[in-house]
Formats: sequence, structure tokens, C-alpha cells
Amino acid sequence: MRDQLLKVIVRYPNLAYGGLNCQEYERYNGSSFEHDRKLLYDAIEEFALAVEWLSTKRRQRSCNLNYVCGHIKDDIRKWANHNGNPIQYVSQGATIAAAIALGFRYRSLPFCRFKAAINIANPRPFASGKSVESF
Repeated sequence: MRDQLLKVIVRYPNLAYGGLNCQEYERYNGSSFEHDRKLLYDAIEEFALAVEWLSTKRRQRSCNLNYVCGHIKDDIRKWANHNGNPIQYVSQGATIAAAIALGFRYRSLPFCRFKAAINIANPRPFASGKSVESF
């Protein structure tokens, strides 16, 4: 799993723990690029959970601007906790790296370039507001 993550990190130099376009992210977050890249390299558990969760999801042709990586990472965390794998946080970077490793298409969001949309299909909602595919 670490090898998959490393391949993505090497191939996408603008990807770090906080997301995409790290030069801008660094100015916004105050965290150094090198530090965020190391955090992403060390986020193997987050990456593995994201790969496992995303590998079960349907894809669509275009990137989904209504269900972006910020929502997806929260659903991954909820799913992991629901299935007995307690994790406090899943990063944007680990989520995006997992999507790339699985062959999802992505694009940075025009209103927040650190975040991304991928070509994942919308989850089907329950009447309760939870999604069928979240868990």
C-alpha cells in the first residue's frame, strides 16, 4: 500500500496532506510544503481506508462538483468508524491520492484550489439524509 501512495506522491508534486496546489496552500495554511508532503507519506492508514472505500464506489463521466473530496473524506471517516476501525481524521491529500491510485479523474475546485472533485457518482440518500453508499 505504501508503494502505491509513494507512486502517487512522486507523480503529483503539487499534492500534499492538505490537498492540491501546495504552494498556494502553504501561504494559506502556514505549514511548509515539505512538512505536508511528509505528513501525506505517513498517512498510510488514511490512504488505505480511502482506497478500500473508493474501490466500491460507482463512477460517472465528469468530475462531481456536488460531492467533492471534503465530503468524501468525511464519509470515509464515518464508514471506518462505523465498521470498527476508529480513525479521527482522513485528509484531503490521502483522499485525492487514493482516487488517483484507483484511476479516478480529478480536478481542483475553482473556488478552492486546495480541494478536488473526482468522477464519483452521487450517493443515493436515505430518507434520513444518510446515504446508502456511505456505510
